[in-house]
Amino acid sequence: MGKKFVIIILVVFLGCKPVDSWYMIPIEGYAPYFVEAYMEHGSPLEFTLFESQPLKDSLLLKPVWNANALLMDELGNQYELENLFYRRGEDGRVVNYVYVDSIDWEAQAFELQFTLTDGTILASQTRAIKPPDLIAFGNDVSRLWLSFNHQDDDDYYRLVTDYYINGERNYQKSQTYELLKQGEESWTIAFNHPTTIEYDSMVVHYYKYTEDAYRFFESVRKAKVGIVDPTSPAVPILSNIEGGSGIFSYVWHDTIHIRRN
Repeated sequence: MGKKFVIIILVVFLGCKPVDSWYMIPIEGYAPYFVEAYMEHGSPLEFTLFESQPLKDSLLLKPVWNANALLMDELGNQYELENLFYRRGEDGRVVNYVYVDSIDWEAQAFELQFTLTDGTILASQTRAIKPPDLIAFGNDVSRLWLSFNHQDDDDYYRLVTDYYINGERNYQKSQTYELLKQGEESWTIAFNHPTTIEYDSMVVHYYKYTEDAYRFFESVRKAKVGIVDPTSPAVPILSNIEGGSGIFSYVWHDTIHIRRN
C-alpha cells in the first residue's frame, strides 16, 4: 500500500527558502490550522497562524486574520497580539501576529491561545528555559564546532548557518541536537561545511529550544526524508498545539559572525 500523505508546497515557516520548505503530513493526521510561535527571549513576539486548504495532493496555506491572540503567564500578565502581516528581514519567516512591547521575562510558564472568528480555539503551553552557556567555539576549512555548559537536565539546540558570498546569502544549513546530561559538564556540537559552494563569510545562529520544539524539528526533518525516499515510512509532524498543529516554544538565540580567511 502506498503512503497516504499530502505535501505542503507553499510553506514559509522555519526561515527556509521556499524550495527547502516542504512538509509531508499524513492525511489521517491532517489539521486545518498551523501555528509557529517562538518566544525569543528579550525580543518582540512574532507568531504565525495559517489555515491550510487541500488542493489535490498539496495544501494551500493562507494567513488567518482577525483571530484573538492572547499570551498569558503564571504571574497573571496578559498580552494581546496585534494582527500584522510581514516577512521578517532576519530569516525571511512570515508572521501575522505581533506584540512589540516588552513582556515580563521573569515569568516561567506561558500559555498561548488563538480564538478564531468562528469560535475555534487553538491553545498551547511552554516553559522558560535557561540561556545557553557557550564556553568555546572553533572553525576551520572543514567544520564548525561549539561547546556549551549544561544548563538543564537535557539541552536542545539548533544550529542554522548562513553562508555568504560578496554579501549575498547563497546557502543555509541547519541541524538540531539533543544533548543528554549523563554526568558531563559540557558538550560539543559540530557539523561539516558544504564542499560544493563558494562563500567568504558565514553567520552562525545558535538556538536553545524546549523539548517540544526539538521533537517538532526532528519530525519535520524525517518527513522531508520521506518525500525523497519512497521506502521510508510516512512520519507525522509532531505538535504541541491543541486544536491544530505546529509548535509553541520558548527560545534563546544568539549569533556568531565569521569571516573566511
